[in-house]
Amino acid sequence: MAVPVSVLVPVYNGAAYLAETLEAILGQSYAPAEVIVLNDGSTDDSAEVVARYPSVRCVTVANGGICKARNQAAALAASPRSEERRVGKECRSRW
Repeated sequence: MAVPVSVLVPVYNGAAYLAETLEAILGQSYAPAEVIVLNDGSTDDSAEVVARYPSVRCVTVANGGICKARNQAAALAASPRSEERRVGKECRSRW
């Protein structure tokens, strides 16, 4: 039985890396149930980058910092147990 996975991407002024991040997420062999980008008040083109991906949900909030952004994104996730299975990486980091 496949477990549904929500992918949460908090972003603040990360437009330069966001398309590459979303392509990597969407290109996985195990498709996520949902991808949520929490735009933490970016002043760059982050929201416009996400708009090119119709399957990705983008929620924009006032800037509150990375911890608040991660918690807000987790609260939006629909997958069961999403609070228990979080892995945090800023969009500027490369794995």
